[in-house]
Amino acid sequence: LISHFKKLFQKIKAPWFSDHLSCTRIQGYYLQDLIPIPRTKEAVDIVCDNIKFLQDQFQIPFLIENPSYYSLVSEPELSEADFINQILYKADCGLLLDVNNIYVNSANHQSYSPKEFLYQIDLSRLVQVHIAGHLKNYKAKLSSKSLAILDTHGDKISEDVLNILQELLRLAKPKAILLERDSNFPDFDELLEELEILNTMNYELA
Repeated sequence: LISHFKKLFQKIKAPWFSDHLSCTRIQGYYLQDLIPIPRTKEAVDIVCDNIKFLQDQFQIPFLIENPSYYSLVSEPELSEADFINQILYKADCGLLLDVNNIYVNSANHQSYSPKEFLYQIDLSRLVQVHIAGHLKNYKAKLSSKSLAILDTHGDKISEDVLNILQELLRLAKPKAILLERDSNFPDFDELLEELEILNTMNYELA
């Protein structure tokens, strides 16, 4: 699999590659979802070893993306920002910051404010930004469980997310911004309108 990715990256001349800071496999079992990694010092070392291996294989920069999550698998030793910062430093990798995920996590867990998170994270490592829409007041069909927000990439970007993006672009200059839409696709003109909102923001790419 690695050899196939290596050929692909070389063919398209990829400037970097990225993945979510999450787990999808445990002891050979694929979980079919992005499971949060325990925010421990031990996990930092394991993740960094994996990143260094991949960067050695591909010889292009690797970016970690902050994921959305809905529960923790263990009591964290580190805050979300500290966990990411330690990996950025020890693995010497870049940051892909998903602005919608910042908002989703802050709303669901009430552990920080989005702007507070921006000041805690190491934005000197920022390379790429993702923005997307979400679903508010989600309620599971098979149970009574509900969430303040579900990260769906299936709706228009909210004003709250745009405000976080505006603050981020005031603090740092990414090399690229990506609008994500995975479902509930509108007319193409509506997507263009969302992109035009970005064009009206006062920012520069690195």
